Amino acid sequence: TSVTIPDSVISIGKSAFSHNNLTSVTIPDSVTEIGDNVFKKNLLTEVTIPDSITTIGKGAFQNNQLTSVIIPDSVKEIGDCAFERNQLTSVVIGNSVTEIGEGAFSNNELTSVIIGNSVTRIGKGAFLNNKLKFVEIPNYVTIDENAFDSNTKIEYTYIHF
Repeated sequence: TSVTIPDSVISIGKSAFSHNNLTSVTIPDSVTEIGDNVFKKNLLTEVTIPDSITTIGKGAFQNNQLTSVIIPDSVKEIGDCAFERNQLTSVVIGNSVTEIGEGAFSNNELTSVIIGNSVTRIGKGAFLNNKLKFVEIPNYVTIDENAFDSNTKIEYTYIHF
């Protein structure tokens, strides 16, 4: 139910721990990449993403029970469906992320999201089907279709100019 990844690991490959019953994972600072579907379909309720991570792959944490996540400033890309179908209520996206993939945070319980100032693209359905009330978006962002659809409670959107 738990795994501690050794310090000698620098990359976690595709589907390495998918479809298990993991409730806990420790990722060391030596890891720079979390590949596609690595922790897909587990029982994770929390995860600390170390400052060494630069890429979070497609479906990396899809179908878990995460309630919150902080994407560190080291991360540059969040893959499609990376955090889809969790129980996230809030997310802070670091200032180095340039692209948020399609469906990356869809089907959660998000009520607020703060998007770092380096993001240039928010993919299709990235925040689809949440409970967003507050959204903060940086300047010069391409927002793809349906990025914020099915968020009927949005009360406040702040776009930097």
